[in-house]
Amino acid sequence: EDDVGPVGLALGESHVPGLEVRWTIHANMDPPPGTTEGEYFHFDGTSIPDLVPAGTPNPSLPGMPLPPSILRYARQFRRGVLIWAGQVRFWGEDTILIGPQRGDPCPECTATGLREPPGICVPAPCEGQEYIWEVGDVVQILGTAPDFAPETELHTEPAVQNLYMAEAFNFAVRVTNVAPPPDHICADYLDPTWLIREGIVAKGSLSGEYDYVAPT
Repeated sequence: EDDVGPVGLALGESHVPGLEVRWTIHANMDPPPGTTEGEYFHFDGTSIPDLVPAGTPNPSLPGMPLPPSILRYARQFRRGVLIWAGQVRFWGEDTILIGPQRGDPCPECTATGLREPPGICVPAPCEGQEYIWEVGDVVQILGTAPDFAPETELHTEPAVQNLYMAEAFNFAVRVTNVAPPPDHICADYLDPTWLIREGIVAKGSLSGEYDYVAPT
């Protein structure tokens, strides 16, 4: 006999604290093509002045100085749904990366992000990396490399989208938050083997912190 009776489900509105992607056109330093779309994302970073901490090294490509950048763990939401999580390289200032170079395509954009790995590719774009960011995506910026410690997170408020289940016979309504990713079961945050599984090793990347080696 069914002790629950008829069941009703309802999904609440999504609330994702984070920054909104405002622009996705990137000005290539090695054209053609002159621009790529959706490989880099640009946003208003004025509300997060600690995005790239003071004293962060200035990396460079051959003959091309770049502003300071830093690796952070991040989550990408689209229309309230988590679609990707991983490492992002962030630049915390308005740069010539915001394309196209003519005019002022995104006057409110003051910062830039790029998934890493693969990171910066010369020539651009990296294989399969266009159209992965869209205007309107929301990005939660978490801890800094190498350990992505919670105390270095910038967005600490969790995403919320409640799923409600009403049970008729029990006069009960159960609720769970389906927006954030599930907790890691092996450690409180990211266990020490996470970097190895993702192919991240500590040897000479653009920033001198990491490089990417395809897992064997």
